[in-house]
Amino acid sequence: MNAKLVGRACALLIGGLFLQLQSSPQKKDVIEIRQQDLFALHGWKSADVSVFGLQLGMSRAEVVSMASAKGKAFTLVCSSTSTMCTLFPPAGAQANVSFYFDTADRVSEIYIDWRENHRVSEEWLHGYTRQLVNHYTDELREKLLGPADGYTREIAKNGADTLHEKLLTRSDVQEYIEKDLQKQKDRHIDSAYTYYCFYKKTGMILYLQTDSVSTIKPGSPIKFRKLDSLVLVQPELQTD
Repeated sequence: MNAKLVGRACALLIGGLFLQLQSSPQKKDVIEIRQQDLFALHGWKSADVSVFGLQLGMSRAEVVSMASAKGKAFTLVCSSTSTMCTLFPPAGAQANVSFYFDTADRVSEIYIDWRENHRVSEEWLHGYTRQLVNHYTDELREKLLGPADGYTREIAKNGADTLHEKLLTRSDVQEYIEKDLQKQKDRHIDSAYTYYCFYKKTGMILYLQTDSVSTIKPGSPIKFRKLDSLVLVQPELQTD
């Protein structure tokens, strides 16, 4: 065979393989939040994150198999309707994990709830992630995660609709709380204002608390002081 033809054929073959590799989706490594500092990483989305082995998109059978493989240390409890389940990790885990199944029977939302009055230890969270949970400030959140897309008082019960909520701006939050404070006859109470803080492209929602009502001074900027839980949902699809 002509040497030029052989060379050209090899070049085409190599080029075709290169294009195939480029076009093939590259599976990302799973980020187990217990083992890695999630908020120190960049470019991740909620579907990349694992919580005690639980991930978005898992089927019911996969969840049951995963929980069973962990043995008696983990307990899986589901509601009577079976759309919501809670995975109780071993004692001392300092967090419970609740999750919801969608109509296709796959995990559509994961809630990580940190237990009241606990400082999460280095055994369970690391680095910036642990710092944001234990010592939350709005400034630290924006430094690590950037500006939020918006806020809501409640989130949709249907996981597929969660990221399509009509969001409030920070000015809207300030205005609402200011008006509500004016209506309070007795402000010497321990309750706080709570809001969901959205990061749509990542597929993450943070459940935040303000200071207690009794300590908020009228006219002062409203700040969130506590991160109660983290919610993972399927990230918003990119259209651009």
